[in-house]
Amino acid sequence: AGMRLSRLRLCQLGARPVVRSISALEIARLPNYEFSGPVRVIRGQDEDRATADWVDKLVTHRASVGFDVEARPSPYGRGRTATVQIADKGMCVVWRLHACSALPPALTRLLESAAVEKVAQGALHDL
Repeated sequence: AGMRLSRLRLCQLGARPVVRSISALEIARLPNYEFSGPVRVIRGQDEDRATADWVDKLVTHRASVGFDVEARPSPYGRGRTATVQIADKGMCVVWRLHACSALPPALTRLLESAAVEKVAQGALHDL
């Protein structure tokens, strides 16, 4: 099944996002897209280094990417971020943050880049 997306641009990590909201009717009119490319799961620094060329390409070409964050459940509200998922038309990368000792450098560069537009649905609740 495809996924419908509204647009969200995150200018810098920690900065207030610039949001372009669209109505439910506009979302209903969007075409469905189905991702069929490879998915790379990152569990540490070595695997993160392998994504550096992909991140460089995204930054250089001022790409738009799909962006999603998943948190661990918590009885006290939102839990700690467990995964960050970024996808372009050709590849999806899932960073499993609980398996990393620090925020991976390639992911940090991607999140901090104002050149890369992050497109998401409901991401204000993820920040």
